[in-house]
Amino acid sequence: MNWLVDSNPSVWQTFFSERATSSDRAEKFNTSQCVALRMENVTTRMSEEELDLVERLAEARGESRSDAVRQALRRGAREELIRLALQRYQDGEVGMRGAAELAGVTIAEMMAEANDRGILSNYDEADLADDVDALR
Repeated sequence: MNWLVDSNPSVWQTFFSERATSSDRAEKFNTSQCVALRMENVTTRMSEEELDLVERLAEARGESRSDAVRQALRRGAREELIRLALQRYQDGEVGMRGAAELAGVTIAEMMAEANDRGILSNYDEADLADDVDALR
């Protein structure tokens, strides 16, 4: 497991400066400027075609293969979760709230996705009552 810390260098300079006071540190250093992500190494096998796609993506974006894979995975996984959630919604397995929970988005975002994809609403009074209860 690795920790990736991304921050504004001037903030770190202020934070670790010998001349910086506690109030300087408190004023300059806040969580909106520093993000620490827990990262774990994952190994996977890829075909030559898949490796070529990753290489081309990394080159086109001017980033490392690891960054290209992470970005593509985030986008692809999010899209697949939304697609799966909307399919279950259409099949009547889940309501709009259930679809949103499955996809990890808000109900409003899921409704917008459904609308953008031309998926008709099967939102009924029971779904409305459930959503009102969930908001209480």
